[in-house]
Amino acid sequence: FNREDGSFANRYYNLHGLSVCAYGLSVDKPGNMVTRANQLSYPVFYGDPNTDTHGLPAIMSPEGAQLYFVDPNEQSPHWDREFVGNAEATQNSWIETIDHIAVTMDHEQSLQATLLHKALFNLNPTSPLNVLDPSGLVRSQVFESTDKNVAFTINSTGARRTVASKTLEKYAGSGVNHIAFRTENIFEIAERMQHLSIEIMDVTDNYYDDISSRFDLTIWDIERLKRLHILYDEDEFGSFFQIFTKLIYGRFCFEIVQRNGYRGYGFPNAQLRLTMQAADIDKQHV
Repeated sequence: FNREDGSFANRYYNLHGLSVCAYGLSVDKPGNMVTRANQLSYPVFYGDPNTDTHGLPAIMSPEGAQLYFVDPNEQSPHWDREFVGNAEATQNSWIETIDHIAVTMDHEQSLQATLLHKALFNLNPTSPLNVLDPSGLVRSQVFESTDKNVAFTINSTGARRTVASKTLEKYAGSGVNHIAFRTENIFEIAERMQHLSIEIMDVTDNYYDDISSRFDLTIWDIERLKRLHILYDEDEFGSFFQIFTKLIYGRFCFEIVQRNGYRGYGFPNAQLRLTMQAADIDKQHV
């Protein structure tokens, strides 16, 4: 969280409120990425040296956030300037990495994002899917690296009352809908989240009746998933578990996922997520 006076983060906060203003992407040779960005006419920024002290190169994403190019092999002093470390948290963390970032944007920006992710980052697009929101259709498409270590989910819609549209309204523009963290211990995390009274997205009983009929899960499995509000899916490669927090300020949430060989992004559960998020947004407006 950064609201340092005069910084890009502060200006972004003043415009959009509490939101994600920047991402850092690990690239082996940032200089080559800067050259490629210039060749493709993407302006490269280095920040105001008086306020943004890290000096990392960045481009502006279609939604107005900054995408920083970070060399994973460089032990730059900017880490110590920008962040406060917590060795204890690192040692006890169940989080492995960021699985994907889901961004909500309007249709025109989604076309710009498609070009950016394919041309500059050489990410592979999946086939777009239409997800049913209680108030309309949301178009969702994933852009992922070949090794699947980087993935962005782009969501857009033309319907005015969908969760995606309401998110755009809340942000005064586009923004991150959720950040998904990957773990191998989702049940332990879910138990811990309940212990800490972290608000987890509600899940209907009908959902668990449905997956009970679709998958070979025991009654004990279903009851455990239901108690912890964990969603489930399978593909030909393995199983998948996911859990969402409730929307924060009606804007975005966090997701925890566990992949046991599974290669998808839980799209069969997306309609349920949008339905529950729409209900949460409606409650906040009552």
